[in-house]
Amino acid sequence: MLRAVKYSVAADCAIPSRLQRMLRKSSPLLQSVSPSRLTEELLKIINSGRAYATICSALQYDLYMYLQPSANSLIDDDPGYAESYEKSLLRLDELVAENRDLRTGQKLVYLLYDFIQRITKWDDPPSEVYRTVYAECRRFILPMNPPRVELEYAVRWCLKDGGLNIKVTKPRKKQPDTHTTQGERNKPRAAEDNAAAFHGPRKRRRNRNERPSTESN
Repeated sequence: MLRAVKYSVAADCAIPSRLQRMLRKSSPLLQSVSPSRLTEELLKIINSGRAYATICSALQYDLYMYLQPSANSLIDDDPGYAESYEKSLLRLDELVAENRDLRTGQKLVYLLYDFIQRITKWDDPPSEVYRTVYAECRRFILPMNPPRVELEYAVRWCLKDGGLNIKVTKPRKKQPDTHTTQGERNKPRAAEDNAAAFHGPRKRRRNRNERPSTESN
């Protein structure tokens, strides 16, 4: 179902009326899909550069309520939020078009920004504000389950942009492995590991001139 929506947007083609009815009728089947799979699908959408058109289509066919139920409810109940959410998606697409190497947290900003602006008590202490908003965003974005460090980045960025004095974390750089050479890293070890697991630990080979020790009676 999600592929039908994504491919129709990518190919700029209309979904036939019969298929539209089938999509709406079958949308509850998404309830049984695992959170990890739904997270993967939503990440593909926000990474595509066509998030606005794809999510609008998913809303039209009652699919988005299973990807982002909290956002879907706000969109249905509050026209002002719906308009702001659409504008955020358009900005996200523009950003992805300019730079496809953005970290996930930078893209999550555009799914959370309008929600954070609604719930944040800006006059409270920054540390308390962050803890509260982070917990609310973790619930809001379910069933999507992004890496914690990326969600933290998105929440901190939105709070800082709103005027809160809070530090935005930077991604950690991977440290080079100085103890292993490139050849050793590339050396295949699967066969050796499997052999060791099958035959068990090797016994020490005894020298031919070595006699087994005996205990005197």
